Amino acid sequence: MPISPETRLVAAPDVLAAMSGDALVLMDPDSGNYYTFEGAGADIWAEIEAPVSVDDLLCRLTEVFDGPEDDIRQSTLVFLESLLEKRLITLL
Repeated sequence: MPISPETRLVAAPDVLAAMSGDALVLMDPDSGNYYTFEGAGADIWAEIEAPVSVDDLLCRLTEVFDGPEDDIRQSTLVFLESLLEKRLITLL
């Protein structure tokens, strides 16, 4: 199922997250894989720790980050698709 602005999602409940300096480190206990995100990736994770619609998330991010709105939206959707592929987020 592709992610659209109407999609509601949340961080997967089993994924462990911790800050290490300026980086966010995630650990998926099911796969044993670790992931590190900095900057926007860490900010997005903070926003999706509670259920949120993609549209609301995109609105928040376009207010916080400088840059063309379309670029921010497209980059965020690609990032969310990557998180979904790795099973780090759950669609509601």
